[in-house]
Amino acid sequence: VPLFYNENKKELPMYIESVPSSMNSLGEVIGIRTSEYKYFRNRNNSKQDVYLFDLKNDPLEEKNIAKIKSKDVEEMETTDIYRTLEPGPGLGVL
Repeated sequence: VPLFYNENKKELPMYIESVPSSMNSLGEVIGIRTSEYKYFRNRNNSKQDVYLFDLKNDPLEEKNIAKIKSKDVEEMETTDIYRTLEPGPGLGVL
């Protein structure tokens, strides 16, 4: 166990999805969370309801920095997690 031996382990981003309103639908919001950032947006439109929070400097998620950190938003959008997952009910729901 790396934590017990003070070893660093590569962090993997976590896919997040809002809870769907019914069993036959998908959540309206998708995103990615790392230890540094939390990013989420509208499932169907990557330019709508875009939020990016710096979790180290803003742990209460009070300041949306998506507009001033557009390069970080772009990185989140192009991360492998969006290309490899096809989210559906029950997958990555937090």
